[in-house]
Amino acid sequence: MDSGTVGSLIAESCVPPTVKVEPLPSNLKLTAVTGHRIRTAGLATLNNELESDVIVKQQFVVCEDGLFNRFNGLLGYDFMENYDVILRPKESVMYIGEHEIPLMSGILYYRLSYRAQS
Repeated sequence: MDSGTVGSLIAESCVPPTVKVEPLPSNLKLTAVTGHRIRTAGLATLNNELESDVIVKQQFVVCEDGLFNRFNGLLGYDFMENYDVILRPKESVMYIGEHEIPLMSGILYYRLSYRAQS
Protein backbone atom coordinates (compact mmCIF):
# COMPACT_ATOMS: atom_id res chain seq x y z
CA MET A 1 0.00 0.00 0.00
CA ASP A 2 1.38 3.38 -1.00
CA SER A 3 -0.54 6.57 -0.26
CA GLY A 4 1.84 8.49 -2.53
CA THR A 5 0.92 6.41 -5.57
CA VAL A 6 -2.14 7.91 -7.24
CA GLY A 7 -3.17 4.66 -8.94
CA SER A 8 -2.84 0.99 -8.05
CA LEU A 9 -0.20 -1.00 -9.94
CA ILE A 10 0.25 -4.72 -10.64
CA ALA A 11 2.97 -6.77 -12.34
CA GLU A 12 1.93 -8.10 -15.73
CA SER A 13 2.69 -11.73 -14.79
CA CYS A 14 0.13 -11.53 -11.95
CA VAL A 15 -2.81 -10.81 -14.25
CA PRO A 16 -4.69 -14.03 -15.03
CA PRO A 17 -4.96 -14.79 -18.77
CA THR A 18 -8.77 -14.65 -18.52
CA VAL A 19 -8.69 -10.97 -17.50
CA LYS A 20 -9.13 -8.42 -20.27
CA VAL A 21 -6.43 -5.73 -20.27
CA GLU A 22 -7.78 -2.46 -21.68
CA PRO A 23 -5.50 0.13 -23.34
CA LEU A 24 -4.30 3.02 -21.20
CA PRO A 25 -5.40 6.55 -22.07
CA SER A 26 -2.74 7.99 -24.40
CA ASN A 27 -2.03 10.88 -22.01
CA LEU A 28 -1.14 8.56 -19.09
CA LYS A 29 2.61 8.13 -18.61
CA LEU A 30 4.12 6.56 -15.49
CA THR A 31 7.48 7.49 -14.04
CA ALA A 32 9.19 5.64 -11.18
CA VAL A 33 10.75 7.46 -8.23
CA THR A 34 14.11 6.79 -9.90
CA GLY A 35 12.95 8.91 -12.85
CA HIS A 36 12.79 6.10 -15.41
CA ARG A 37 9.68 5.50 -17.46
CA ILE A 38 7.55 2.52 -16.42
CA ARG A 39 6.44 0.32 -19.31
CA THR A 40 2.74 -0.50 -19.07
CA ALA A 41 0.42 -2.97 -20.80
CA GLY A 42 -2.91 -1.34 -19.94
CA LEU A 43 -5.64 -1.40 -17.28
CA ALA A 44 -7.15 -4.48 -15.63
CA THR A 45 -9.91 -4.83 -13.05
CA LEU A 46 -9.31 -7.60 -10.52
CA ASN A 47 -10.92 -8.96 -7.40
CA ASN A 48 -8.41 -9.01 -4.54
CA GLU A 49 -8.71 -11.29 -1.54
CA LEU A 50 -7.17 -9.41 1.38
CA GLU A 51 -8.57 -11.82 3.96
CA SER A 52 -10.85 -14.80 3.49
CA ASP A 53 -13.90 -12.59 4.08
CA VAL A 54 -12.58 -9.36 2.51
CA ILE A 55 -12.65 -9.32 -1.29
CA VAL A 56 -12.34 -5.97 -3.06
CA LYS A 57 -12.57 -5.07 -6.74
CA GLN A 58 -9.86 -2.71 -7.95
CA GLN A 59 -8.62 -1.32 -11.25
CA PHE A 60 -4.86 -1.64 -11.75
CA VAL A 61 -2.35 -0.25 -14.19
CA VAL A 62 -0.59 -3.37 -15.51
CA CYS A 63 3.17 -2.77 -15.35
CA GLU A 64 6.32 -4.45 -16.54
CA ASP A 65 7.51 -7.45 -14.52
CA GLY A 66 10.47 -6.77 -12.26
CA LEU A 67 9.26 -3.32 -11.23
CA PHE A 68 8.55 -4.40 -7.65
CA ASN A 69 11.21 -5.98 -5.46
CA ARG A 70 9.32 -8.10 -2.94
CA PHE A 71 5.77 -7.42 -4.04
CA ASN A 72 3.57 -8.11 -7.03
CA GLY A 73 1.84 -4.75 -6.96
CA LEU A 74 0.87 -1.63 -5.05
CA LEU A 75 -2.50 -0.56 -3.77
CA GLY A 76 -2.47 3.20 -4.28
CA TYR A 77 -4.39 6.20 -3.03
CA ASP A 78 -7.24 5.31 -5.40
CA PHE A 79 -7.77 2.07 -3.45
CA MET A 80 -7.76 3.92 -0.11
CA GLU A 81 -10.25 6.45 -1.44
CA ASN A 82 -12.53 3.83 -3.09
CA TYR A 83 -12.83 1.78 0.09
CA ASP A 84 -12.53 4.61 2.64
CA VAL A 85 -9.52 2.87 4.19
CA ILE A 86 -8.44 3.89 7.66
CA LEU A 87 -4.76 3.26 8.38
CA ARG A 88 -3.49 2.90 11.92
CA PRO A 89 0.27 2.40 11.44
CA LYS A 90 1.08 2.50 15.18
CA GLU A 91 -1.34 -0.39 15.68
CA SER A 92 -0.19 -2.09 12.43
CA VAL A 93 -3.74 -2.40 11.11
CA MET A 94 -5.98 -0.95 8.45
CA TYR A 95 -9.75 -0.89 8.39
CA ILE A 96 -12.05 -1.39 5.43
CA GLY A 97 -15.53 -0.88 6.83
CA GLU A 98 -15.77 -3.11 9.89
CA HIS A 99 -12.92 -5.37 8.78
CA GLU A 100 -9.61 -5.05 10.61
CA ILE A 101 -6.71 -6.18 8.41
CA PRO A 102 -3.27 -6.62 10.00
CA LEU A 103 -0.22 -4.88 8.54
CA MET A 104 3.43 -5.74 8.97
CA SER A 105 5.61 -2.68 9.63
CA GLY A 106 2.82 -0.46 8.29
CA ILE A 107 2.70 -2.39 5.00
CA LEU A 108 -0.10 -4.56 3.65
CA TYR A 109 2.14 -7.61 3.37
CA TYR A 110 -0.14 -10.06 1.63
CA ARG A 111 0.50 -11.78 -1.63
CA LEU A 112 -2.78 -10.57 -3.04
CA SER A 113 -4.93 -13.27 -4.53
CA TYR A 114 -6.15 -11.92 -7.85
CA ARG A 115 -9.22 -13.24 -9.60
CA ALA A 116 -11.03 -12.31 -12.76
CA GLN A 117 -13.95 -10.05 -11.95
CA SER A 118 -17.27 -11.81 -11.67
